[in-house]
Amino acid sequence: MGAYEILERLRVDDSTPQPPTAYRALEYLVENGLVHRLEKLNAYVACARPDACERAGFIVCKLCRTVAEIECKASEAGLLQAAAHSGFAAESSVMEVDGICADCQKSD
Repeated sequence: MGAYEILERLRVDDSTPQPPTAYRALEYLVENGLVHRLEKLNAYVACARPDACERAGFIVCKLCRTVAEIECKASEAGLLQAAAHSGFAAESSVMEVDGICADCQKSD
């Protein structure tokens, strides 16, 4: 979900929280490992394993927009090591793989 979709779901009658409220709450949730920000979708997804999540990656279906969290410690470690080897000081990385999920493939 994006911040504005969250705000719309929180709306009660004519009272709607303002965007800074949603962004502050999302920032808190990201910092505490409870949600992840998906760069490509500009959206947020709940962490599948907040108690044991070190390095998460995501597979995103470009047809139905289903997102699945996958562990990617080894591949991210290789990416960060390659960055360091080239003299790059990496601060963060997000692993996202776009494609078509099994359900959408069956539908075709």
